[in-house]
Amino acid sequence: MNIPVGTLVIEDIAGGLISESLTPVIDNGWIPFPLKLAKGGFRWRLELPEVGEISIVGGVFRDFDTIGLWQTATPPLVKGPDLQPWREDEPIDWVSLETRSRPVKVSPRNCVEEGYLMSCSLSDGISGPGVSIQKGRVVGWTFGVIAEKGFFWRGRDGRRLRIEVYIEDYYRLTFAESREEKFLIALADDPQSVLQRLENLTLAFQFPKRLAIEDTPEHLRDETIHRTILDGVRQAVAQGDAAAAMDAFDRGTLIDIDDIDILLLVSQETGNLYGAASALELIEDVRAYLSKSNPENLARLNYLLRSLTIQHLEELAEQGDWARVAKRLEITQSYFEDDVELHLFAVRLVLSDRDWAEAERLLHSRNYPSSLQVQVADIDQEIQELKGQEGQIVIRFTPGASNIPVRATLNGQVSLDFLIDTGASTVTIPSAAVRSLGIPTDTVKSKRQVYTAGGVVTAREVILDSIEIDGWSVQRVKALVLDIPRRPGLGLLGLNYLDRFNVDMRPEEGLLTLTPR
Repeated sequence: MNIPVGTLVIEDIAGGLISESLTPVIDNGWIPFPLKLAKGGFRWRLELPEVGEISIVGGVFRDFDTIGLWQTATPPLVKGPDLQPWREDEPIDWVSLETRSRPVKVSPRNCVEEGYLMSCSLSDGISGPGVSIQKGRVVGWTFGVIAEKGFFWRGRDGRRLRIEVYIEDYYRLTFAESREEKFLIALADDPQSVLQRLENLTLAFQFPKRLAIEDTPEHLRDETIHRTILDGVRQAVAQGDAAAAMDAFDRGTLIDIDDIDILLLVSQETGNLYGAASALELIEDVRAYLSKSNPENLARLNYLLRSLTIQHLEELAEQGDWARVAKRLEITQSYFEDDVELHLFAVRLVLSDRDWAEAERLLHSRNYPSSLQVQVADIDQEIQELKGQEGQIVIRFTPGASNIPVRATLNGQVSLDFLIDTGASTVTIPSAAVRSLGIPTDTVKSKRQVYTAGGVVTAREVILDSIEIDGWSVQRVKALVLDIPRRPGLGLLGLNYLDRFNVDMRPEEGLLTLTPR
């Protein structure tokens, strides 16, 4: 029997080869081929010796079929043996397409109904692509390792067979708008920039998968794409495009990608660009949604989370933002409940409220490794200093600064920002503060001339019931009502207030101590 044999070539949307297989041509240009190997096929062609290339138009199959029949463009340039339904009561000859050896008798067994086909186990020795024949007509096929059973036709004979699904519709139904398709487009060998390819790859994760893992080519599997994304990020960073690369990764994208290595790298680069707080926010938004099947990956993520947390707490402590330190420690306790280095930040937080007794209790409630002994000693020294400062007003300022700011409460009701001014003989307060205190300046008769940077001005003199700083109150303080040019809301603490104290000024340490006389 003369059976035309060609090579079926299937390519993806980017021109990559999906499959290249020997196939017989049956009846009016029909060729059999496994459905799972046809997914993602955008261009199909049959290459026939002495004929050339013939395009494939469409096919027929049912939902549970393993194999589909696909037809070349009509009228067919090559006609093969007739196709007819398999008859179980007649003998079957099998012919190998590779060797074209003499027919072998086969006996199908353990058959399972699929759709248009029956799949059956065959005798030992039947392997590779071949054709099953009854009375000179084709009734079935084998495909070797790509579909290991024998498949027998149960549909209409070839003369009455018509295309039911066209190639473009099969592609649209089984592969279009899939994650795998978007990967193919992103990986296409065209002049995309590193950033453009990176963006296309990350956007692909928003689309659903269409292929089972066992049917997915290696280069389209998530783990392969993860490695490609990592390489792209590193390349973008090396080119100075780190910020643009980070724009490709938002919370939803990182959750869809679900890869610890990518989250670690993106978090590290985010921290380098925008600080530890931004990196922490990213990790905390994503970590609960990631797969946790690998304990080693979770440990790596926690290591980075802890490092960023300590870095962020140090930044906040240096800024004196203890309210945010407290909030961050509250969040961190759910991750690292017994971490002694983080515990030291809790001690420093208590010290920021000058509660040396509670800080001392907390400090000595834990044992610390040798790597933290310097920090422990520094905190203990600060505790001892606070002990010695009881009954004093301690004002801290930027070391070397010419202006020393302090906040005080007037008459127990109005808070006001002051500057310590040892060159001013008298306390000054702005007119707005006088109005807030309810002091009627229009009836005040006592006035003084004051020399300012703008010249000599006349200022009214009032008596403040009290000035309180850090819980220490000084009673009956004279003050001049004076609005400082360009600083209308600011007062000056002059010598008539400061002389109530022994003043210890340490500019290089940024420390001013007022000890009541």
